[in-house]
Amino acid sequence: MNRTIIAAALALAGCGSVPLPTEEMQPPTRVILPGLMVPDSAKGRVTVKRDLGKPTGCTYHIYVDGSHALEIQHRQGATLYLSPGEHVLSLRNSWACNSGDSEIAIVADAKREKVVRITTDSEARNSLQQSALSP
Repeated sequence: MNRTIIAAALALAGCGSVPLPTEEMQPPTRVILPGLMVPDSAKGRVTVKRDLGKPTGCTYHIYVDGSHALEIQHRQGATLYLSPGEHVLSLRNSWACNSGDSEIAIVADAKREKVVRITTDSEARNSLQQSALSP
């Protein structure tokens, strides 16, 4: 029986993350810059969402152009409204789940929504990745 449990644990340890469907996305744990979440048709919509998968107990801190904007946990995300042009989104993990920081440059466009996923690879490293998949 112990071998079965160990084999199952090893098999699961290699799993990465799976995209979170936007319709299942829950609001962020904490919003530090609520003005970024006010809908505005003149601004670009950027949806940031955390993939399903591990580690589930970690809090991810999202920064926009160097300013702390959100804190996201498992199954959470937010749509941000950013002025048109280039922006830098940054990810920092909570101290207990530090698997490195990640940054991505995006171009906000009022005519097209962008989707950015917080992904976790098979070695539990997190990163921000722009997605071509529909939100």
